[in-house]
Amino acid sequence: MVIAAGSLLDFEGDAIVNAANQGGSGGFGIDELVNRAGGYELKEARKQFGTIDTGTAKYTQSYEHKKVKYIIHTVGPVYRIPFTQRFQTEEEKREFLIQKDPLLEQAYQSSLQLAKELQVETLGFSLLSAGVFRGERSLEDILLIGLRSVMKHTPPSLKEVTLVCWTQEEQDCLVKLLHQEMPSQ
Repeated sequence: MVIAAGSLLDFEGDAIVNAANQGGSGGFGIDELVNRAGGYELKEARKQFGTIDTGTAKYTQSYEHKKVKYIIHTVGPVYRIPFTQRFQTEEEKREFLIQKDPLLEQAYQSSLQLAKELQVETLGFSLLSAGVFRGERSLEDILLIGLRSVMKHTPPSLKEVTLVCWTQEEQDCLVKLLHQEMPSQ
């Protein structure tokens, strides 16, 4: 496992994992940057597969984005709390948020399974649900779920998984968590 800083679009390998939204055809943030890099054909291909359920993954060719062969599009859960939702205690609020955690693990697992099916050997991952989807969940909680999911579900055929950190805060947090999870590394 590799931790890298910068843009997912700088990753060179077999495939990248795009943090998409349920609409499937494009959004904002890294999803929009991926669309721009792949060009018109990528946008059209994404329209063909329709929605993407949270926790699942679909793939496209990379089209004009020549640094990889495939783009795996997956959707992590949105951890924002609806305006209409009220909680009596902070513990109730936390319970509401953590019930979405299995979907985050599923998004990583689905992406890794799809990478295996595509015979991908090198994979660059967006940090799923770590940006605007994070809502009121801590960055550390989100990254720990992602890190453990990758450690647990990476198939042996996948030679290298790179977790790409967009911000310094993400990088610092992920390095700290990696040392906690794998002290000898």
